Amino acid sequence: MKLERNQVGKIPDSIACRDYAPKLYMRLGQWSNAVSAIKKCIKAKAYPDKEWGKDMLEYCEIYKQTVEIAIKFLHDNEGFLQKNIYKALADTNVDIDCLKDFTRSSLLIKKVKKGGTNQLFLNEDVIPQSEVNIS
Repeated sequence: MKLERNQVGKIPDSIACRDYAPKLYMRLGQWSNAVSAIKKCIKAKAYPDKEWGKDMLEYCEIYKQTVEIAIKFLHDNEGFLQKNIYKALADTNVDIDCLKDFTRSSLLIKKVKKGGTNQLFLNEDVIPQSEVNIS
């Protein structure tokens, strides 16, 4: 980052570790790696302002809470329909936007087509390597 700022005079528009690493770690349920990547970016001043880094840390925590609730729900209700999970978890402490992102892109679940929606199952290949507690 120092070299880029010194030579170009600004932060690059796209930085893989800033833009993709935290999201990939969140998709895998690796919260400590996601937080570590965000903190490294904050320290390197890879975000345009201090608030962006703080917002990313906050989003990571909200996403984690949402995913843990959804994973526990799916553990007890395997094969639950994706279109119905939003209503089923509406009265819990989930963030609906995070829940939508989770059901669309998380590697912690497998989706099996069922009519116009998907059945959701835990991805046992990824869960053991994640930091998600399903008990």
